[in-house]
Amino acid sequence: MEGYQADIDGHDRHSNGMRYTGQNYEEKGRGFLALPGQMTKVEPGKRPQVIASFSDSKQLALVIHEDGWNEYHLVVSGHLLVHAVNGCVTSIVVDEDASHRRDIGLLGLQVHRTRKAASPALFPRSAPRPGTDQ
Repeated sequence: MEGYQADIDGHDRHSNGMRYTGQNYEEKGRGFLALPGQMTKVEPGKRPQVIASFSDSKQLALVIHEDGWNEYHLVVSGHLLVHAVNGCVTSIVVDEDASHRRDIGLLGLQVHRTRKAASPALFPRSAPRPGTDQ
């Protein structure tokens, strides 16, 4: 798969609770478009430019439920991409590179795992969560 990617860390991935969660990464493309806590602007032929910083990974880690479910919201409108976890905006990308941005296609969600923990199964919102009737 290639294109925009929404990441979430697996359990115990990083000592501060968050390494990749909430970033915007373009798989097999331009790479990191925005790290957690960044708003970036991507222009043709240039690396993403940080135009605002609204938090750091340690602050954002406080909203992540390491031992429970997290809600990941993606807002994509035109060439504006916003990632939010548990109601907290984690990254914003303004993609003005018309020759490289994706106007259609799939959006990937990658769960980073460690040797200690296997990646959790992902279920659509309409499917019951394991061990529950919800």
